[in-house]
Amino acid sequence: MFKSLFSCFKKQANTDLRDSYRRREPSILDENDVVDIYESKEINQSFQNKKSNEEIRIVAFGQIADYFEKSKLPKGLPKDNHSRKVARIGLGVHHAVFLFYSYQIATVGKNDRGQLGFPISDIDSENIYKDLKIIDIEKFKDENKRIIDVAAGSYHTVLLTEPINQEESKEGEVREVYVMGDRNMLGKFESQDSSEPVLITIPRLEQDPSLRIKYIYSRNEKCVVMDTGHGMTIWGRDFNGFFQREPSLFCQFKYPVKIALGTKHGLATDENKKLYVWGDGTYGELGRDPETEEVTVEAPVKHAYFDNKDIKVHSISVGNRHSVVVDTEGKMYSFGDNSKGQLATYEERQDTPNQIDTGFEAMAVFSGQSHNLVKTKDGRIFTWGGDSKLQTTGNKSGTFLKYMYEFKGKKTSNIQTAHDNTIVISHLKVYKEPNV
Repeated sequence: MFKSLFSCFKKQANTDLRDSYRRREPSILDENDVVDIYESKEINQSFQNKKSNEEIRIVAFGQIADYFEKSKLPKGLPKDNHSRKVARIGLGVHHAVFLFYSYQIATVGKNDRGQLGFPISDIDSENIYKDLKIIDIEKFKDENKRIIDVAAGSYHTVLLTEPINQEESKEGEVREVYVMGDRNMLGKFESQDSSEPVLITIPRLEQDPSLRIKYIYSRNEKCVVMDTGHGMTIWGRDFNGFFQREPSLFCQFKYPVKIALGTKHGLATDENKKLYVWGDGTYGELGRDPETEEVTVEAPVKHAYFDNKDIKVHSISVGNRHSVVVDTEGKMYSFGDNSKGQLATYEERQDTPNQIDTGFEAMAVFSGQSHNLVKTKDGRIFTWGGDSKLQTTGNKSGTFLKYMYEFKGKKTSNIQTAHDNTIVISHLKVYKEPNV
């Protein structure tokens, strides 16, 4: 079993860095890092912003698409165009949560664990919501808090809050993490699931009041809080497959920029665009040569292939047992399990990085359980990998990259992939793109 604490890199305090993460708007990703996802059926309903005349579509693929049949932009959003934009999407097995720039959240899908924030019913049919609904959390209203970020795992939702009226000084900022849904993800031993947000106690932040929450992350049955001292606190199912219900510090990074977690492995990049890997590499998901390197490592280590070749990494994503990497030149690499064609190669497994022959410059990559999609630097979207549940409209062989014509010439903002699902926010705005 993994140790609960690793000093992965040299500890380095950086108060300037902590100060730089003060935000007044939801913590959204930059355009180059936008998170996207696709599903088995497209939502044909177009959503019209009457004030801006900008048409917005929520396009879903996979199991989650079944819950969007009656979907509309939720009632109660402000009329101005900026406030109606989607800042972040959290995606689980059967549910999705949307954070808008108005600091409102809307949920859709299955609420059998309370993951949508509605009371849990004993009648299964009453736990299904096929219309995006804004949830008003009285607790946050009473305590004068707003939600600034969301994430989702298999059957839970994670919320990051801050006080609405707080001092402008950095020391005045108090961010808190809440979880609703699966009882195993509530940060302590609970006998019941919860539709009410449960406050998560982060021991590291209590021990050092100078630290703040930098961002949240969730995938499958894992929850992560990254703090401004570069500590990665984790709870849920660990990298050995055992449940660790109480949060504990997994690793002390030097300066992590991005993380991506699979079932039993993880990837991270630092400020120098170096790639680090850790966990169980049985299927080759760490991309380490089994003849010269340990395929399973407890703490993050630099990836020898990318480090030796001085390849700078821009985007990372992982599935259950595979990994995909995009470098700063737009080249794409894959390694790990290829049972569903998720590596875009004919090999059953790939122990070391395989450069995918794409014919384009990749910008950002996104992975579900066994499917992937990539957004190119010129705005196109391609997909590949397993589609047993029609995660995308990709080819059924899953081996070759397929261009997604439904987004031809259209601007796409948020993309999110998880499990067998994909969601994309698509805009009517048309731009000229290269012939495919």
